[in-house]
Parts: sequence; structure tokens; C-alpha cells
Amino acid sequence: MDAIQNIQINKYFSKQNLIISGVVMAILSLMGYKLYDKGYLDDFLKNKNDNDNDNDNNNNDNKELDTKPRVTSQDLDRHIQNEFRNIFKVFQKESHLSAKKMAEFNRDFLLKSEYLNYRNKLFTKDIEKQRIMINLDPTTTAGTAKTYDFDTKLTINKINNVIGFNLIRAGIKYEDNTYLSFDLIIDEIPDKALKVNNYGEYIVDSIPVYKNATEIAHYIQILHPENYFFPISLDKLTITLKSWNGSTYGNSSVAVTGYLEFEIVTIKNTEHFNKPHE
Repeated sequence: MDAIQNIQINKYFSKQNLIISGVVMAILSLMGYKLYDKGYLDDFLKNKNDNDNDNDNNNNDNKELDTKPRVTSQDLDRHIQNEFRNIFKVFQKESHLSAKKMAEFNRDFLLKSEYLNYRNKLFTKDIEKQRIMINLDPTTTAGTAKTYDFDTKLTINKINNVIGFNLIRAGIKYEDNTYLSFDLIIDEIPDKALKVNNYGEYIVDSIPVYKNATEIAHYIQILHPENYFFPISLDKLTITLKSWNGSTYGNSSVAVTGYLEFEIVTIKNTEHFNKPHE
């Protein structure tokens, strides 16, 4: 579409040849006027008239001379003025037509740009968010790492260009009622997106639990920090839940059941990262 519009604009501007021709005519007229003003044209006309008079006297002594009307400087001025007036009218007409076509082109271009911006804003976002749910393996114990492969444990595809990771919800139940919380550790998440506890551990979050071992404590994160990092790819999550009872932290080997829900942020436009979109 842009190419067709450019061809049409060039077609209209090709009429400049007419303006150039008019300018050449005006220059030639001006040169003639200069010749006349310097006396060259008068000398030429005088010599021509003398020759005509001599010929007429020799051939017909009784005939009156037929002389051509003399070209005056006023005639040349009027001629030049008329030529410039005509050139100006043509130039004015072509300029008006070109401005009209350019305005139409700009209008179409702006409408197209507005449409593309509106479409991209609605349907082609720079980032996308998705959520995944992990049900803890029945053999999970506090302090022991469990690996959840996307293709086997979660049956989802590898996720590319991940720039953000948050715990949204969690539900934990455990057999021992002496614990207050469990710190969630995931090896694949960059430290930049994590919190640091008082033991120097990088954790996703601390999940509180009930004292009653028969009930499941539902945790919901109210605020989701924008903890973005350089794009990575995720095809698994290695999860460790470390227990805390108020005085002891670490490997308690207590059986833990429940679920974890995560929000994963991916970026679509990776140009500024010098990384091709995957």
C-alpha cells in the first residue's frame, strides 16, 4: 500500500517539467529584452530597415515603404510579465494539488498508525502473564528438594523469555503442629527476584501454616512485586520447603502436602535484550 501511494505522489510531481519549460521561456524572453535594452536589437532593426529602403528605392521609387511595427521595451515587459503570470498560475495549481495529495497521504498514514497502535495495545502486548499450579508430590518432606519437570510432572511446554516470577497462592498442611511457617526455595529463579531471610537464604516467600495439623492454611499474596530479571527459559522447578518453628530452621523431615500457584511473566519484545524472540 505504501509503495502504491509513493508511485501516485511521484506521478503528480512529474508535472514539474511544465514549470521548468515556463521558466526557460521566461529566461529567453529576458535575454531578448536585455539585447534590446543594450541597443543590439535597435541596430539590427535599423540595418534591416535601411536595406529594405534601399531595395525599395531601387525597385519602386514611387512606392511607400512597408515597415514592420517596432518592438518596444514596454512590449517586452508585458510579454515577460504575462509569461511569469502564467508560470505562477501553473505553479500555484500544482502546489495546491500536491499539498492536497500529501494531506491525503498523511491522513491515511496516521489512520493506519493509530489502528496498529490500538491493535498492538489490545492484542500484541509487550509482556504476557500466565499461571501454573503445582500440587506437591505426596512424598514431599520439609527440607528435601523435589524437581517438577514441565513435560512430565506438569505436562506443559518449556516457557521462554521469562522475566518475572511470583507466588500467588499456596495451601500447606503438615503432620506436626509445632511449626509456624515454611520458606519456599526454587533453584531456577534468579536471586534478583527473591527475598532473603535472616539465615541468608534466597526464598520466594514464607508460607504460614496453622497449628492444627488437620487443617490446610491458604495463603494469598496481596501485593505482587514487579521483580523483573534478564530473560531466562524454564522447563522445570526445583522446590524445597524449609520449616520454621520459631527457633529451629532447616531439615525437619516433616511430611508436607498442599499446592502452590505461581504467576510467570514473559516478554514478547526482546529487541532491547539483544536476544532473539524464542
